Amino acid sequence: MPSLVSRNKFLIWLALGGILALAAYLRYTAVTESLVWSPYRADAAQYYNYAYNLRRYGIYSHAQDFDNKHPEKLKPDAFRTPGYPLFLSIFTTQPPNNATLRTIELWQAVLGTLTVLIIFMIFRIIVPPWVAICATLLTAVSPHLVNTTIYVLSETLFTFVVALVVMALTLQFGKRKWFVLSMLVTGILIGLAALTRPVLEYFLPCVMFLLFLSYVRNRAFKGSVVLVLGFLLIWGPWVARNYISVKTSDNQLMMGTLHQGMYPGLMYKNNPQTLAYPYSFDPTYKEDNKDMPSVMRAIYRQFKQNPTEETAWYLFGKPVMLWSWSSIAGAGDVFIYPTPISPYSNSQVFRITHAFMYGWRWPLVIAALLACVLVWLPITKRLFDNNQLFLLRAMSLLLFYNTGILMIGAPFPRYSIPFLPILFGMAIVFAFVAYRYLNKLRQQSRAAYTAKQTLKVR
Repeated sequence: MPSLVSRNKFLIWLALGGILALAAYLRYTAVTESLVWSPYRADAAQYYNYAYNLRRYGIYSHAQDFDNKHPEKLKPDAFRTPGYPLFLSIFTTQPPNNATLRTIELWQAVLGTLTVLIIFMIFRIIVPPWVAICATLLTAVSPHLVNTTIYVLSETLFTFVVALVVMALTLQFGKRKWFVLSMLVTGILIGLAALTRPVLEYFLPCVMFLLFLSYVRNRAFKGSVVLVLGFLLIWGPWVARNYISVKTSDNQLMMGTLHQGMYPGLMYKNNPQTLAYPYSFDPTYKEDNKDMPSVMRAIYRQFKQNPTEETAWYLFGKPVMLWSWSSIAGAGDVFIYPTPISPYSNSQVFRITHAFMYGWRWPLVIAALLACVLVWLPITKRLFDNNQLFLLRAMSLLLFYNTGILMIGAPFPRYSIPFLPILFGMAIVFAFVAYRYLNKLRQQSRAAYTAKQTLKVR
């Protein structure tokens, strides 16, 4: 028996090593063999400018002034949170050039590969290692997760930090005294995630709710206090800086995403030619988007004019669009910026993984949704222990939270990419539970049949 156990462990680690090698190969090849048309553009240009200005001048501004001829342009702003620019500032010693961009992309490939390993470490706590391997493999070959490494965008870093947030929750599963440490680290990582992508800014109440649901009041209260403290250690300086240097918090992005999200199908008057950019065709856009009250009035007007269509769009259309496949606000398919040369066009391995993940997209989304609901039902207490259930419910809340937040704003599929590893894992958990349930039914059926046959013989 010991030799059999040792062999199984060896095979698991061998499989994990192979998957990590595959993940690294896909990401490295995507970086080295893809040609992104004008990679310094739009969001990427803003991120790079922030990082460059911060490193060279100590000013957090997205204004472009690489030759320092117009220093008056470099006024502090808060248009974007500083998580990703701080990461980029490690590399931005020069104005944007191919060598610097390639270095950034290669390091993102490293982060993407590490994310694959973290996903295995999370789900092996919940399901048998061979089942966790399946979630790990899906994360490794996902074209969306592979392709985000080739753009100077925050998706890869945010995916990595989100995975770390879930991993931090597992620290408490060791010694009891690690509970406080787990909550502190989780709060810090949620703060880092929010600085990278503000979507997680309001996730703390979800974790606090889970704490009070899972633990006695005193322990839950202590965990909540430490959680908030960890978050404020990271998020607090950013808020303070904005009020000191910028005098206010820049809410242009929030206004834009709320306003853009009010158009059903992200189209102006259902015109396909306006897809993803409906505001560009709306003659009242500037007036409606001048401040937050104007945005709220515009949304109210939309609901008043088309209550049924707007309600259906917010409740059903937005979640479907968020978890759909194609990058509608980008170059389409798995490409955010135009990428005329890609291994997804000329490599058999890349084409196979693309076709596989495309075919399984909606089954995985539906299975994950069912798992997110299932973990809150009493039956799961017989299937998982308290630690496993805590982790499953945390990931369920994470997926529900992200979907809910983006149902309020603009549900671009690109915004779902950092949560795909968690979605894949939850889908595999549902498949595992379904298999166990069906296997149990089959065994009961066989036992009943055997008993019936025995009675006939007698």
